[in-house]
Amino acid sequence: IGSGFSRLATPADAASFYQTKGDNDSFVEAILGWRRLYGAENQPVFLAGVSWGAYRVAAVAHALASRGVVVGGGVMIAGR
Repeated sequence: IGSGFSRLATPADAASFYQTKGDNDSFVEAILGWRRLYGAENQPVFLAGVSWGAYRVAAVAHALASRGVVVGGGVMIAGR
């Protein structure tokens, strides 16, 4: 939320998204929604993240696995 093509519906929603849990939850919901839309519920998910996204890979993988989604792998890329 707030980067790329996503935007908050209202400024009041900021507190729900601009923190670790809300950020991760919105990523999980976006992935689940995409999978439903394209009929890919039975396909494994592969995640990749750079910098802070590397931390997100672990959190999102855990959340997806907790919902029964097969996580096929993850790439965590960090700087020095």
